[in-house]
Amino acid sequence: MKFIPPLEIASKIMTLIEDANEYLVVVSPYVNLKNWEKMKLRLRRAKERGVRIEFYIRQNADMDLMQFTELGITPIRIQDLHAKLYYNEEYAIVTSQNMIKYSDENSIDIGYVTETKEEIQQLVNFTERNLKTYAPHSSPTEKPIQESAPTNEQHTKPEDFKWDKYLYCTIRDGLDKSVKVYHKGHGVEIKAGGSTFNAFIWNSRVNKFRISSLLTKKEFECIRNSSSGIPLHSDLTFELMEGWYSSSDTIWATSNASFDIQSLKNVNAVEGKLIADMITAFILSVDELKKKCN
Repeated sequence: MKFIPPLEIASKIMTLIEDANEYLVVVSPYVNLKNWEKMKLRLRRAKERGVRIEFYIRQNADMDLMQFTELGITPIRIQDLHAKLYYNEEYAIVTSQNMIKYSDENSIDIGYVTETKEEIQQLVNFTERNLKTYAPHSSPTEKPIQESAPTNEQHTKPEDFKWDKYLYCTIRDGLDKSVKVYHKGHGVEIKAGGSTFNAFIWNSRVNKFRISSLLTKKEFECIRNSSSGIPLHSDLTFELMEGWYSSSDTIWATSNASFDIQSLKNVNAVEGKLIADMITAFILSVDELKKKCN
């Protein structure tokens, strides 16, 4: 960890953007790029290099969204976001500074750079647990996907394929319990048997499918100390993540294969069926683990 002098923070952020070759994550609640040509140039160059950019901003903040449109960036809006951090595949900056030119020129901020794999992974975990997985939340009034859901036998033609309906049917047919499936940003949220599961496409480096579920401390310790350990699956790699600070313990699975899609909003028949099967397999595995631990 290396301290950054206050007057050098914005410059270091721009260098981090320039150094990104695979992916870039920006977490800045407030953004104002007006008349900040140097910062816009770095972001524009990153897009032109094919860098995948995840840009998180505060949902309930009044700011000009056209500044993102002009750069070809779609920001992800998070309710009550306050964290500020920036990272690429090699290193990260954690700071108090928003991506605002006025802050660079007038505010007294603090920041540090980290290059260790362990610390960068903690920031990746923070993003996935607290931002990506929960962005944006489903509206409490949103109807679940199963409304008027057909049976899977009705999905006979590729042009008739409806990913969300197929997903619901696959989970419903595979589980002997009530199921609700909701759209959630670019992913889906599944409620089954008292547990909640969040699935999405992880776009940081490659388009891999990811799914997670919360665990109680008792369940986490039970699974971690079990002789059988976490499940083995030909299509998925399972992983336990211990909560830190106020985060909850979780169990994750990541697809071994990559996909063409970058979102679960519109999924083709071939990849949709594979992902639906993996979601069902994960839910069944977690359900079995929880039964053994409770």
